[in-house]
Amino acid sequence: MFNQRLLLLCLPILILIGCANASLNSASRVGLLIEDTIDDQGWNSKGYQGLLNIHSNLNVEVTFKEDMNTEPKVKKAIEEFVDDDVKLIFGHGHFYAELFTEIAPVYPDVHFVCFNGEVAGENVTSLQFESYAMGYFAGMMQLR
Repeated sequence: MFNQRLLLLCLPILILIGCANASLNSASRVGLLIEDTIDDQGWNSKGYQGLLNIHSNLNVEVTFKEDMNTEPKVKKAIEEFVDDDVKLIFGHGHFYAELFTEIAPVYPDVHFVCFNGEVAGENVTSLQFESYAMGYFAGMMQLR
């Protein structure tokens, strides 16, 4: 059951990476911004596990930054990611949506992805997790 949930969380990330794989080269890296810590045993831990899956399954270098919960911290982290040749930046939560929409035009060679937020821009994507639907289907599976 745990593996199925992990797969459901990681699958959209892997699909997105697969679609963007043509633009990723050996010098490219994937970055992850997390509002809290990776050891919360919840949402942030799952995001970190997804990042590790990207690394192991796609052989792409990955990096992450924790405690990215203010605009100045996020902007500084993005600058550091760009300096380190990160071409795909995930913001693990809706907190990053507005900021990514605002900052994306400054970095046209970087693609920004946030989860559960509303975004706009050519190089910004939001992945929506409908937890109600996931809960419904998980309940249906338990009944079987």
